[in-house]
Amino acid sequence: MIMTDAKSSYELGMEFFFEEEYAQAYQYLMKAYEDGDLTACNPLGDLYYMGEVPGEDEPDLDKALEFYELGMNEGYVMCVLKWCNAHIENGIDDERIVPLLEILANDDEDPEAEAAFLLFCYYKEFTEDEEKAAFWYDRAVEMGSELITQQ
Repeated sequence: MIMTDAKSSYELGMEFFFEEEYAQAYQYLMKAYEDGDLTACNPLGDLYYMGEVPGEDEPDLDKALEFYELGMNEGYVMCVLKWCNAHIENGIDDERIVPLLEILANDDEDPEAEAAFLLFCYYKEFTEDEEKAAFWYDRAVEMGSELITQQ
């Protein structure tokens, strides 16, 4: 892949990311982040979460959460979803999970099906509240959550 003026570091990083050339992806995405492009927070978080950062042998949950939270604070929905999912998958309860996901799932203009599914997971895993879990599962189904098929 040749660097051109027409493509940003972020765009090149994402091309490498989707080609699973993670070392190059990391290089370009980190440059984009260092240049102030916070859209790079989501894929950088993913690279840390997957353990695909050059020089690292293991996933780094703390670093992944740090990048997701940076993006989340900028209002990037995908970072909110990934931050919440990482907490749920790793058994880390946080008082912010439910309010964040409820905001996304109940958005009048653009409700997030994935947020509804993560609320189902939260209630199933942390509180064992079958009634709330069932409510959010049904809502995720109605909204067409792609995560349901991955369950």
